[in-house]
Amino acid sequence: QRVDATGNAHTLVIVQGFVRNQGDAWQWIVGVLARAVDEIMVADRSDENVADLLSPGVAFVAAIGRRLAEMHGTLAAATTHPEFQPRKATNADTAGWGAHVLAQLDAARTALDRSVNDEAGVTREDSARLEQLRSRIAPSIGKHANAGIGSLMTRIHGDFHLGQVIVSQGDAFIIDFEGEPSKPLAIRRAHASPVRDVAGLLRSLEYVVAAADHAAVPPTERGAERRSALLRRFVTESRSAFLDAYRAEAAEAPYPWLTEASFDPLLDLFLVEKAAYEVCYEAANRPDWIATPLAGLLASAERLLGEEADVTT
Repeated sequence: QRVDATGNAHTLVIVQGFVRNQGDAWQWIVGVLARAVDEIMVADRSDENVADLLSPGVAFVAAIGRRLAEMHGTLAAATTHPEFQPRKATNADTAGWGAHVLAQLDAARTALDRSVNDEAGVTREDSARLEQLRSRIAPSIGKHANAGIGSLMTRIHGDFHLGQVIVSQGDAFIIDFEGEPSKPLAIRRAHASPVRDVAGLLRSLEYVVAAADHAAVPPTERGAERRSALLRRFVTESRSAFLDAYRAEAAEAPYPWLTEASFDPLLDLFLVEKAAYEVCYEAANRPDWIATPLAGLLASAERLLGEEADVTT
């Protein structure tokens, strides 16, 4: 390391180990889904057969959940290093989370208004629905954010998705810890809720299914229905497997960072934030993909509103 005149440390050299692998999780899961889709296109499959087709992908996503929880457990450990010492979220922290989610929603609404066209598949009704949700959701966002008061804040991955995981003999290795490249270094180094990483992976699962759906063109309407059912089943089963594995590992951690009282409200909060960010990204870079994060944003916002009564104020 080099310490500059202002006292900031800069890493000059890092050493990395090589892990023999089968590629990143994104491409690997796309392959699993493509093979599963091919199978159901040529023959009717029972529920048991479909489960067998999806089981490698679901099991691997569970492995990601375990490894992410192990990483969060390590980062939650007490340390004498001030930049890594965990701390509890304050009222100011959670108020900042809520304010940022609302700002991201406003940015998404603006981006959506500019993207209304047939090519992107965005309609005026979509934009109006998001605007209505934004006005209804503000109180719920504050309540969900406040559920995180006292929860643990640590260093986190900060840009966690399937492309940040490599596959090695069925196990998951997490890579690329530099955080969101577009954000200033100070923000990437800042303590945050580990639940942000969980939300990032869940959004990535939605994206990988959308990619698989885009990649194949079934020959019949019936084929499209079967493909859609298969892919939605994968989202449901892999989401549950990921969260179950993550929670199970967290429950055994020597340095607890996860509480049931805060986890679900914060997860819903950060899912809204992440999907809103994705709407802005796609509007600026891939307008024909904007329907994917928009669907996730609307669903997450509706879920957050539906669970408002369950959040402690």
